[in-house]
Amino acid sequence: MAKIQNVTKLVVIKKIANSWEKDGKSGKSFKLIVLQGDNSETLSCTEDVLNSVEEFKEYHFVTDYNTDYKSLRIVGVIDNKK
Repeated sequence: MAKIQNVTKLVVIKKIANSWEKDGKSGKSFKLIVLQGDNSETLSCTEDVLNSVEEFKEYHFVTDYNTDYKSLRIVGVIDNKK
């Protein structure tokens, strides 16, 4: 599995934390709805990222692109413009 890291400037629109259960296993998922220009997208993130940002604020995020799953995930916050 190859991962490509990048720094991306995004505005957080909404924070989402969900609990899930499947096949006897349970856990939590964390996502942000983000805006870049006129484009919005829902991206997975870590719990730490979710807890360190506020809605309707802009941040520089560290993102991982997973080449196997063709998915983008937020894994860190470089600056916190609170």
